[in-house]
Amino acid sequence: GSGDFLNRQANLFVKSIAGEFVAGTQPNLAFQGLLIGEPRSGSHFGSALAMVMGTGELNAVDESALSYRSPSFSGLKIAAQIIPESGQTPGTIRRGTRTQVSYSTPLINLALSHTSSERNAQSALNLGSFLSAAVRFNEFTFKALAATQRTAAFQGALTTVGVGGAYTPRQGITIDLGVYASENSTARIHSRSLGLGIQKTLTDELSAFAQIARVANRSSSVAIPYHAALAPDFADRLLAGQTASSLNLGLIYRFQ
Repeated sequence: GSGDFLNRQANLFVKSIAGEFVAGTQPNLAFQGLLIGEPRSGSHFGSALAMVMGTGELNAVDESALSYRSPSFSGLKIAAQIIPESGQTPGTIRRGTRTQVSYSTPLINLALSHTSSERNAQSALNLGSFLSAAVRFNEFTFKALAATQRTAAFQGALTTVGVGGAYTPRQGITIDLGVYASENSTARIHSRSLGLGIQKTLTDELSAFAQIARVANRSSSVAIPYHAALAPDFADRLLAGQTASSLNLGLIYRFQ
C-alpha cells in the first residue's frame, strides 16, 4: 500500500562492510538529504516543504524501490536509488532514480542530491537537484538549503532557498528559525516564508511544540500551498497577493 500516511516504511535490508542494500517502501534519498539543511527540520508550516513538495512535487517516500548506500570513507558516502516501473495510478510515480553524495563529521553535514521521476499520465520528467548544509557551533546549528526543480506543471525551474538554524540553550529545549524564498519567473511564482518555533522534550517519546509562521504569495496570478500537512494533496492554498499567518501548538510522539 501507499507509504504517504505518516511516511510509513516497509522494506528488507542487508547491511555489511560493503554498504547497505534496501528493497521496498523507503525514504526518498533526496528528501532525506534536504532535511539535513532544512532550518526548521521540515515543519508543516513555515518551512521549505510546502513549495518543494507541493509545487516541486518532491515525494518523501518511494514505493517498490531499490537502494544502495556505501560505507563511509572519512565521512564521505555515496548512495543511489531506483524505482523500477510500478503503478499505473495517474499522478503517481511510475519510475525514477535518485543519487546522492554526502559528507558528515561531528560538526559539519553536507548533502548533494539529484532526482528524476516519471509520473503516470505525464509526458515530461520531474527533475530536481538539492544542496543542504548544517554546521554546528556549540549550542547553535546553522542550516541552509538550495533546491532547483522542473516539473510537467510549469516551464522553467522552480528555485527554493532557505537559511536559519536551531539553538539549544539547554538539554531538551530547541528553538528554530527559518527564512525561505521560492521563485519561478516563467510561471510567475514568488513566495516568501518565515517560521519560528520552540520544542521541549517531555519524555523519550513525547515532545511539546509551539510555533508561528507567516507565508506571503507575491505571485501575480499563481496560487501556492502554504503548508505541508496534507502533502502532496494540498487543501489550503494562497491566492496571488495573499498572506497567511499561523500559530500552532501541539505534541509530537515518536514511535520507538
